[in-house]
Amino acid sequence: VNCGYGAFFVLDPATGSVRFARRYARRGTVNTGMRNIGIQTTMLSLRGFSHDLLIPHGNHLVLLASDHDEIAGYDRQTGAKVWKAPAHDIFGTKVDYVIGVYDNYLYAASDTNVIAYDLDGDGRMIWTAEKHFSGNSSDGRGMVTPDGVFMPIGQTIVQFDLKTGKVLNRVGVRLPGRSPVGNLYSDGEKLWILNANRVMALGPVPDEPETTEPPAKKEEADGEDKAGAAKAGTAKDKKAEKDKN
Repeated sequence: VNCGYGAFFVLDPATGSVRFARRYARRGTVNTGMRNIGIQTTMLSLRGFSHDLLIPHGNHLVLLASDHDEIAGYDRQTGAKVWKAPAHDIFGTKVDYVIGVYDNYLYAASDTNVIAYDLDGDGRMIWTAEKHFSGNSSDGRGMVTPDGVFMPIGQTIVQFDLKTGKVLNRVGVRLPGRSPVGNLYSDGEKLWILNANRVMALGPVPDEPETTEPPAKKEEADGEDKAGAAKAGTAKDKKAEKDKN
């Protein structure tokens, strides 16, 4: 159980009794805003993840907490801390939510970055995707499938290779009002978007319908040209007849 208050608990599934509890250091910035309005309390502006998670993986429990700015691995039997990893890349670009776990990799993201961690490698950072955002931001949450990590970035969906982070595909999405792409989901057949108050299924852009308007305009123009030529010919004939007389 991870409650986001500087500690987590491991319970016995049969009895519900606490097998052990472990504390971790809470991280955040002291916020004195409440004291400024006369309330004698100090708040902590947390700088961890958006959710409090404990992910079992092999012999380890992986901790991601709202009040802790690291990812940490603990032994499932003893509660000993065995590894830790930063929740940011070498340039300081953070991640603050978990996309998912596939095979031995954990994928975490934010509105400007995606990072893959090797859970079998003591949380070693495998790749980061901050450079592929190109100054754009993500207005939704990504998803992980056997085909890759899919991230909404601006008005596009970008597919990253699971192991290398290489961009496999980048597809533009046409949404009403040119709104950005929201949270991504999949039912195994289609991609779905949850955006504001709408749920949308994505598909290929239909071909533009054929139109006969340009040829019609051309025929009309040709008709006008012929009529004009006929009038010009009649005028010439009348002038020639007049000169002859």
